[in-house]
Amino acid sequence: MSKQTSPAFPLYADDWLGSSAIDLMSPAEEGAYIRLLCHAWNSEDCGLPDDDKKLAIHSRLGKAWRNGSGAKIRENFIVKDGRLYNLRLLEIWTEQKEYREQKAKAGKKGADARWHNQ
Repeated sequence: MSKQTSPAFPLYADDWLGSSAIDLMSPAEEGAYIRLLCHAWNSEDCGLPDDDKKLAIHSRLGKAWRNGSGAKIRENFIVKDGRLYNLRLLEIWTEQKEYREQKAKAGKKGADARWHNQ
């Protein structure tokens, strides 16, 4: 897990259940997709390698990744600099990272004020 982000991300049930992309996935593909989102969340940049062999393993789809499931899941990611990113997840990850950095700075400032005034 990246130490710069929260250990958890919100899963908006209404958005998930209302997604036509999710509705078109098999249960195995849906599970694979959430696994990839979790792997992305825990990475240093909220991304995944643009490597079908690795994605087949991380998703646990194996051969099914090459037989059409991978293409369906890839539609939910963009490719940038050799990495895959889910835009919604990246937005949440970035917001949480910035929030945590802001709180860390405020905490250090408060500690400095408390301990350097004595």
